[in-house]
Amino acid sequence: QTVTRLVMSHYVGRDITWAAPLAIERKGEFTQQLLTLFEKGFHRYKIDGTVHRFESREDIESLRLTKTHRHSIDVILDRFTVVEDERVRAQEAIEKAFALTQGFCKISYLDSEGVEQVELYAANRICIGCGRSFPELEPRLFSFNSPLGACSACHGLGFVQGWAAVFGF
Repeated sequence: QTVTRLVMSHYVGRDITWAAPLAIERKGEFTQQLLTLFEKGFHRYKIDGTVHRFESREDIESLRLTKTHRHSIDVILDRFTVVEDERVRAQEAIEKAFALTQGFCKISYLDSEGVEQVELYAANRICIGCGRSFPELEPRLFSFNSPLGACSACHGLGFVQGWAAVFGF
């Protein structure tokens, strides 16, 4: 209920894509997980930034994700404009995402400049005051070698190259 209330109040009038994040920058092939979900009726996914709609098991098997590459995989659950009349639909999407991912829901939308913005909501790690959610803490979030833990300015190198960075451009 809390996540639904936060989303409904914060994104009024926005076209939102509701998803369940299966993998966030994780190595693996994920074929078996995708096949299992496909059998349960989930056909739309966002895999490494590309939207896929699988029509058959063969489509998934032919995907052949590289085992040593880090993948981000979301099950796309629904897409609609946030209005009060859609509160039940929003609650259903959030509950479905929480059930598939042990308590996580991801929403994405296009901002005023057309850039995709993504927010992660957690059932168990959420600040009731501000609404921020946090993923489960794990070592790669604190590692400069991981894209998830690396500094966004220096990308984990410890220094910033180029004259523009020195002068703050």
